[in-house]
Amino acid sequence: MTFSLFNKMEFIEQIHPNISLQRYNEISMIVVEHNTGKAIISLQGAQLLSWQPKSSAQDLLWLSEAEPFKQGVAIRGGIPLCYPWFGGAQQPAHGFARIRQWVLSDWQVSEHEVKLIFGLYSENNIAIARVRMSFAEDCRVKFTQLAKDEAQVALHTYFNIGDIEQTTIFGLPKQCMDRVADAVVEVPSPLTISKHTDYIYSGENRINHIEDKAHKRFIEVEHHNASNVVVWNPWTAPTSAISENGYRTMLCVETARVDEKLKQGDSLEVRIIQQ
Repeated sequence: MTFSLFNKMEFIEQIHPNISLQRYNEISMIVVEHNTGKAIISLQGAQLLSWQPKSSAQDLLWLSEAEPFKQGVAIRGGIPLCYPWFGGAQQPAHGFARIRQWVLSDWQVSEHEVKLIFGLYSENNIAIARVRMSFAEDCRVKFTQLAKDEAQVALHTYFNIGDIEQTTIFGLPKQCMDRVADAVVEVPSPLTISKHTDYIYSGENRINHIEDKAHKRFIEVEHHNASNVVVWNPWTAPTSAISENGYRTMLCVETARVDEKLKQGDSLEVRIIQQ
């Protein structure tokens, strides 16, 4: 079960009737409460931590109950932005963007939608990346590379599911890079998870569907401009900021540019909708 931040935060400022600034432990949060649903975004990492559309009985995103919410510590859950590199070959693992402070630079609110724009700036106050989020009947997170250097990026989405053993992912290729085995392998499609899974697929299939039988719902995940889709669940492998049984209610299906780096001006987007 995902950890809920609602009603646990300290109110700081009302930005708009539907948007407020709040804090949990050391992390400042943008909170959206709108007739289309609710969302929480951490200003550290411009990380969407929670999205519950009005039509859903549960949050669509998973957040670890073991997370300390300390500045400079990556938050386990929601949609972390892995940028400008993916993986642990460099430090900090998965890049610096998810532990840096971003700026809420613009917002728009209408009857049917909330849009937010976040910026990441260099030490010289030059924008190096932008994230646009929109919340309506669907959720969209769009990352745009503004820096001149090429970069990897992954929208590392943690989905909140009822039971990993009652979950199926549709629309994946039948071949992937297995990072646990460090080999290219043939895998079933549709895919079910029953072990430590860390698969990197080509992005040839633009849409995946997650059947969450325990919550009696399908989640559609639409990848735009992705070269890769990553599927991850640690199973029982010890993992920082995840409780012993946390793996049972989470599944990562990530929209990524690992093999094909983003150039200046390039974007990567994920669209999520509950069906």
